[in-house]
Formats: sequence, structure tokens, C-alpha cells
Amino acid sequence: MGALAGFSVLLEPAAGGCELDGLFVEPDRMRRGIGRLLIDDAVRIARSRGAQRIDVVANQQALAFYERMGFEYVGEAQTRFGPAPRMSLSLT
Repeated sequence: MGALAGFSVLLEPAAGGCELDGLFVEPDRMRRGIGRLLIDDAVRIARSRGAQRIDVVANQQALAFYERMGFEYVGEAQTRFGPAPRMSLSLT
């Protein structure tokens, strides 16, 4: 059996959007397209649930990744670690 390379957590739609509550790729497996596959899967699931967008509170270290995936900055969110960028990917 293979080792887990990554995972994503997509919440049910609310107010037209699904929240991407978690996305993780094992550090030694990064930059191999796994993150893109996870985003593609999240898009497929969100669309099947009728969502119009995917929202995420992005970690500063993942900001460039989300931008490459097409997410756009839409504001700031307060987290227990301080402010973080809030990003959204339109599905329409």
C-alpha cells in the first residue's frame, strides 16, 4: 500500500461557496502536481454541490500556490495566529 501524499478538506456550501478548510501535501512530495490535483478534485466536488466558488484562508507560505491555481485575494481573515489572506476561486 502506498504512502499518503496529501489531502484536502472541503466544507459543504454556504452562501454560494465551499470553504477549503485544509490542503496539505507532504513536503517531500511538493512540486509534483499533487496540490493541483487536489484543487482540481475540490473544484469538481464543489461544482457537484452547486457552489459558485471555493474560498480559503491562505497560509502566507501557500499564497503563491493559491495564486497559481487561480485564487484571487478578496480580503483578510483573523485567525488564532493573526491576520491571513482570504482568497476565492470562481467556479462560474
